[in-house]
Amino acid sequence: MIGAVLLASVLGACVDLQLRGDNDAWRNCYVEVINSSENPVEVAGAYAGIGNRQAANDWFRRALETQPDDIAARVQWGRLFASVHQEADAEALYQEALELDPESFAARLALAELYLDRFDGPTAALVTSLLEEQPQAPRPLLLRARMLLEVGDYAAADPLLESLLVVPDQPLAVRLPALNLRSASAQLQGVAAADNVWLAEIRALNPNYGEADALGAHFYVITRRYLEAVELLEEAVTRDPTLWQAQSELGQNLLRINRLEDARRHLQLAYDGDPYNAITVNTLRLLDTLEGYTVVRDDHLLLRTPQAQSAALAPYVSAFARKTVETMAPRYDYSFERPMVIELFEHHDDFAVRTAGLPGIGILGAAFGDVVVMNGPAAKSFSEGFDWASALWHEMAHVVTLNATDNLVSRWFSEGVSVFEEWRFGPSARSSLPLSFLEAWRDGKLLPVAKLDEGFIRPGYEGQIMVSYVQAGVVCMLIADNYHNGIAKMLEVFRAGGDSQAAITEGLGVSPAVLDELLNDYLDERYQDIAAALKEFRDHASAAQQAAQASDWSVSALEAEAAVALYPDYVEPGSPYVNAVLALDKTGDLQRMTQLAQGYFDAGGRDPEVLKLLAEQLSGEPALAVQRSLALTVPLQIEARAALADGLMAAQQADEAVGEYAVVLALDPYDRAAAHYQLATALAASGKVAQAQQQVLLALEIAPRYSEALSLLVKLQE
Repeated sequence: MIGAVLLASVLGACVDLQLRGDNDAWRNCYVEVINSSENPVEVAGAYAGIGNRQAANDWFRRALETQPDDIAARVQWGRLFASVHQEADAEALYQEALELDPESFAARLALAELYLDRFDGPTAALVTSLLEEQPQAPRPLLLRARMLLEVGDYAAADPLLESLLVVPDQPLAVRLPALNLRSASAQLQGVAAADNVWLAEIRALNPNYGEADALGAHFYVITRRYLEAVELLEEAVTRDPTLWQAQSELGQNLLRINRLEDARRHLQLAYDGDPYNAITVNTLRLLDTLEGYTVVRDDHLLLRTPQAQSAALAPYVSAFARKTVETMAPRYDYSFERPMVIELFEHHDDFAVRTAGLPGIGILGAAFGDVVVMNGPAAKSFSEGFDWASALWHEMAHVVTLNATDNLVSRWFSEGVSVFEEWRFGPSARSSLPLSFLEAWRDGKLLPVAKLDEGFIRPGYEGQIMVSYVQAGVVCMLIADNYHNGIAKMLEVFRAGGDSQAAITEGLGVSPAVLDELLNDYLDERYQDIAAALKEFRDHASAAQQAAQASDWSVSALEAEAAVALYPDYVEPGSPYVNAVLALDKTGDLQRMTQLAQGYFDAGGRDPEVLKLLAEQLSGEPALAVQRSLALTVPLQIEARAALADGLMAAQQADEAVGEYAVVLALDPYDRAAAHYQLATALAASGKVAQAQQQVLLALEIAPRYSEALSLLVKLQE
């Protein structure tokens, strides 16, 4: 709440006392303002200072009733709303102020501060414009320094902060945040707390000022160093238990390291002190949801899933975990020391809350070291662009790179290795690059490798985050293909505390510029013609879709095949392969349909409709391979699991068929008697007579005249 309303006149002295932790003095200061000031904005600010938000709100409203064009009142009122997590109301007031004065420095500064934690927001542009007008303005300089620290640019951030700290008689409302950031910078650069002179000054000013520790934790969180963040947040709430935001963040980060009960305790404390924080409320509700999830454990894994989905998902996740331990980790010279934790959520908003505390975020999975949380196949479908099995392999790769480096790996490199793992070794291995990436490369929008983290932290254009993911993946692929054990060597440098520059130069023996050149040469060689034909590709693909909507299947197939010919590897969501296969199925050209469907499948495409049509045209092992992929792609779809079970039985692989028929039964099919019977046939074929008899009897309990079940029972009894 400190500084929620900061006026240079009367309230500045109160804020200074508050920052020093002199409780009686600052409260008396605010009360004196309330009793003596005739300025309603000052009175509102004083009420805000002592925590009486309702009275502050009333006085701000009164201020605007008497002075409807008062820009300062709107800005300060907006800050009050921001302090109680009502960001939309705060933003509306700032925008009202800008309507009155589009150049208002105070309103633009308030907007920049509001947007600071929205990493895809316009904070950077706002700060740049503010500093162009007032190059020495303290608050924009603080924002610029913080954003530089977020991307690890200490060389640029530290001088900015030092320039604020050398100003004589700098108000404490500026000096203390500057000390906080300078202390955090030193901490991030490896300076021990005992040697951190900036932290020592903070402690001398106010030994109970826990926000210094909370700010340091922020930088650890965005660099995925959750254990260190927890330690600092625990220090913060020990020094000041009323730091409700820090209590909430501590609870969230305890969840990220799988300490659920400790997390609940701190979240409850946060809620008791600040019931307006939506993140706190949502996360407490999420913990109630997790209590209803099934827990599956094995040597490599602790899995939490919705109870009804556990039988269908647990075998796949367990197999992926085992493969991660046995094949992925050794690729990078890493050995697992403990099981990984995987949580698969039934609803996207539950996953979003688990990840960021709020529903509606765009990502689909996240890794916090040992802990992976992600949408399960029920939360997002393949038609929505979500290949859950590939996403799981991607996140498991993060577990390897994060643990191999004690979470010190740079964001771009960890993401790059995960994308590379998806492409080269994942369940939908492919060499398909998204059109948006090729367009960005064609238009010269790719970042140098040395600055690639900036594309993830503070993107400069719409879609840059996804472009950066793909670029990082291609760079890691080139490292794997051109530098023996190069990825593992770079991970070693990160583990030792090196940055991206050091990881490249020491791990590979080349400069980052060499990787930039290698990337451009690779893209020129393989994608120059494709990039030049992107408009033609899009035109054909669009025409194919329009023809399909008009049920003109011949034209749809023709246009889709023309698009496929321009970019045969393209199997991303919306691939023209899908239009071509579905259209050819409608025209009855099954031979050509099968050829295209097989090409799509071989290139890594996994659209369920295409795979189903392809499996129907194949037999033997080729059909079984497609059925396995289909079942993995839509693991909760009874028809896909039953088709795989039938295929396994036809291939005389009864033991595996038993598992698939058991999954069908667990998914609660409409015809449960038939499901019990089919499971019984597989059990009988695998020699498990007693279990087969039990399943037959269960079938007959549901349908006593089920002739096939009666015949099987007689046969089993013989």
